[in-house]
Amino acid sequence: IADSISDIVWSHLSKYDNLIDSSELVGIDYHINAVIDKLSLDSEGVTMVGIHGLGGIGKTTIATAVYSEISTRFDRRSFLENIRETQKHKDGTMSLQKKLISNIMKTDSVGFVDNVNEGRRLIQDRVCLFKVLIILDDVDETFNFEDFFGNPKKFASGSRFIITSRNMKVLSTLNKNKCKLYGVGEMSPQLSLQLFCKHAFKKNAPPREYKVISKEIVSTTGGLPLTLKVVGSLLFREEIYIWKDKLAHLREMPEKEVVLRLRISYDALGYEAKQIFLDIVCFFIGMEKELPSYMWDDYKYHPASNINILIQRSMIKMGDDNEFQVHDQLRDMGREIVREENIEEPWMRSRVWQKHEGLNTLLDKKGSKKVKALRAYFSEMQAGYFEPEHFSDLSELRYFQSKNMNFKGDFTNLLPNLRWLRLKSEFIYDEYILKGDLRNLVILDLRSSVYFNCAVSNKLKVLDLSGCYSISTLPKFPRTGSLEILNLSGCVMWESDSYPKLDISNLWNVKLLNLNEANLESIKGGTIGMMMKRLQKLDLTSLKCKNLQEVLVDIRELSSLKILRTIGASCKDVVELGKLPGSLELLATSSRVFNLSELLELEELTVTNCDFGLEIPTTEKSWWKVSRLKSLVLEETKIVIASKTNASIPESSLWLVCLPSSLTSIHIRHCPKMEWLPTLENLENLVELSIEYCPKMQEIRGLEGLKSLRSLNINDGYNMVCVHGFENLLHFNNLQTLEIQSCPHLAEALRDGDNDDNNHCRTTIHSLRTLKIWSCNSTLLQGGNRMPLLSMFSRLTTLELVSIKHYEDDEEDAINNVEQVTKKVEYTHFFTLNTLRMSHTNTHINVWCACRRRGSRNCGWKGSPTWKSWKEFYCLTCLQ
Repeated sequence: IADSISDIVWSHLSKYDNLIDSSELVGIDYHINAVIDKLSLDSEGVTMVGIHGLGGIGKTTIATAVYSEISTRFDRRSFLENIRETQKHKDGTMSLQKKLISNIMKTDSVGFVDNVNEGRRLIQDRVCLFKVLIILDDVDETFNFEDFFGNPKKFASGSRFIITSRNMKVLSTLNKNKCKLYGVGEMSPQLSLQLFCKHAFKKNAPPREYKVISKEIVSTTGGLPLTLKVVGSLLFREEIYIWKDKLAHLREMPEKEVVLRLRISYDALGYEAKQIFLDIVCFFIGMEKELPSYMWDDYKYHPASNINILIQRSMIKMGDDNEFQVHDQLRDMGREIVREENIEEPWMRSRVWQKHEGLNTLLDKKGSKKVKALRAYFSEMQAGYFEPEHFSDLSELRYFQSKNMNFKGDFTNLLPNLRWLRLKSEFIYDEYILKGDLRNLVILDLRSSVYFNCAVSNKLKVLDLSGCYSISTLPKFPRTGSLEILNLSGCVMWESDSYPKLDISNLWNVKLLNLNEANLESIKGGTIGMMMKRLQKLDLTSLKCKNLQEVLVDIRELSSLKILRTIGASCKDVVELGKLPGSLELLATSSRVFNLSELLELEELTVTNCDFGLEIPTTEKSWWKVSRLKSLVLEETKIVIASKTNASIPESSLWLVCLPSSLTSIHIRHCPKMEWLPTLENLENLVELSIEYCPKMQEIRGLEGLKSLRSLNINDGYNMVCVHGFENLLHFNNLQTLEIQSCPHLAEALRDGDNDDNNHCRTTIHSLRTLKIWSCNSTLLQGGNRMPLLSMFSRLTTLELVSIKHYEDDEEDAINNVEQVTKKVEYTHFFTLNTLRMSHTNTHINVWCACRRRGSRNCGWKGSPTWKSWKEFYCLTCLQ
């Protein structure tokens, strides 16, 4: 199912997601078509295209647009961005390799890559098996293709690489791999004016009174899209005299100085916005904005309005997870502004973001009052200790981030302006612990450290002790009630043989409480519903706490709660929640859900190991019409019908119960007690349906209504005999992945219809890409009277037929039966087929065929010669 879900994510990414801002697409069609033409998508072999041009000219935008346009034509894809910057970091190349392998192999875990050589070997052994599309964004002379990937000729035929660089010479080094070069020049005056106007006026053309000055300003930008966006955003809604002033400033600058033109927008910012921008480019790119905003807010930098100003002026962007994103030209400009404060002496700058420069500043005791933010790291296997004298000249420091640093001595009153402390260390000794009263601290982040021994500030907003596995006692929280985020996840805390107690009496302002996998003796100070009215996110997953049931008794009172996770939470027994607040948007629990019909804001629901089952409201309540539920996951949990009288529901009425029409994803797995599933006919928005190990379930109804379904997985349905509406589902032509495994009694799901009057029947199904049938009855594959079934699927890329047999005949008849079904593949025009696998365990047949046009070096039949008719088995593409 993992492959199925990943395929759907990719298809949605390319078809539905806005990978780039539509305002960036002025005049881009020409570039897209030119790059696609150079990629020669219909040719065999491996092709590279290098896009080169000035920074800010639009190389990444073009590569992203091409990626969106063609990604569905490849088996796997990966977009590696900011390579130049990433390679500057320790293990940067290895982290890029891990990301590539993770994207291509569709897994989050690639911990086995310990060095670049191992990463290269895995790429050659695994990534090269697929027809891939790989984007390498912003490479420079430090990037070596062969060191990173190995021999490009070993990649599957049809694979394509798009590489962007500011330096054409870097791409020229790939000429031995026949890299085709594409240069991006400046935009034409007409297109430049259009892009400028999109940002300056939110229109494609300027108003009459601004027409002349708009053209004059555009003429000073050198046709660079980034400059046009930044300058245009700067002048949005400004008076004409401001325009004239900026035009005069632009004319004074050297023609090729892009950074100077970008700096105009920075110079126009207020003091607070400048501080926020420099903090972002030096420390917080890729970080969610909430945490830095606490620090900026305490400094009266007004982060909400100033972040909005930076976005409006195209100096930063916000990602899908509300994280900061900055164009590399603007990032470099910001860091250069800081560097110019003192080119020779980093400790005399406002921000020291390079880890080694920060470490040397402390070791040499060269800090100054000018330093406002500093990052200092020891290497992975090193540690050192610092005393107050190392920080004596850093009185203006407001942000400090360190790794593997020990502290000795009393730091009280030493760092009066420190607002954010981030410490991470696994090499701490008892005599080296941070002591002191950091009275102005707003954020204390000690995640994955092994110690805690400093007083908590009365201004503290965020306390993160996640992964601190040796904390003996919890700190006393501010009586002011300032704390808003408390994270104790993964804290296996102990003191002798007892766990600490969590006092929530001063936590009335907390919005996020994370106790995932924590151990507590008890929670005191009142009930959660009474004391934590502002709570929005509560994670109690696998929490062990003796009185947890008691403190959750009034959880319904949490009217602001949006996310609740309680799977595995326990006191003495499984925790029961009672009625839940109607504000919930995400619920993951092992408890009985009493009032599901009242949770109308709920979008994601996961229920695991619930003995009672999930109670579905009857259709009388119209819950299925008004609910916003999008994702439903059930594990070790059956579905039951909610009934006030607890009377048994007639079997004939079971199919009248409906799930919410809003659902897009259903995953039901390991539910041995589940005997039935509500009809699915009303789920026209459903994209994913997976049913795994429900051995008592005999049928699935309503597939004829699943117009949007793209992935269907039925696994370990040992008693499944019928899937109603499957033929209609196929002919919606949306299904891309179909997997049926271990369903020996499912005999007719794939029949294309024996009835000539079937209006739905077509000759081909274009949408299906992956078909996997394992351990099933051979009659499952037999088509109707119109045509052989497998030839209906004209664009398959993966076909696996494993352990297919006729369960009602003897072995010899079974072999003949399977042979009649599968031999049809020889005569089917699978021009798109990438992987063909067939095996029959009783006769040890194992056939693997990857088409020659996909780059296989061992194309052909492999396996036992027991089946004489398959001595030379090739799919038709291989014979060409």
